[in-house]
Amino acid sequence: MNVYEGAAINVLNKINEFGRSVTINSPASDDLPVFNPQDFSFSEGGEDSQVVSAMFTRFDIKEIDGTAIKRDDKRLLIPAEGLDLELSTDSTITDGSDTYQVISFQELKPASKTVMYTVQVRK
Repeated sequence: MNVYEGAAINVLNKINEFGRSVTINSPASDDLPVFNPQDFSFSEGGEDSQVVSAMFTRFDIKEIDGTAIKRDDKRLLIPAEGLDLELSTDSTITDGSDTYQVISFQELKPASKTVMYTVQVRK
């Protein structure tokens, strides 16, 4: 195990300890239509989802500009270890009865190993 793999495991352990379970919903990665055998129709591709541990934090007042980052936006820290879905701005995050739209995200990726995603979400 190299230092970055160790860091990825450490991030996963800390977020598991202090975070909570959320569901990431993303458009299906295969982009194929879904066939309905009952009426022989096709609809747009489905949605992939995965339950992950994540930690909500808030943005510092200095980061909030009212346009790119709004007052009620939240920052979500998601460990890359074990994440099977690809995040996109078409993704949503479900936390209990609350649904958040992914506004932007960044990878924490030293060298070639993604350790964590920092995700800006908005209700």
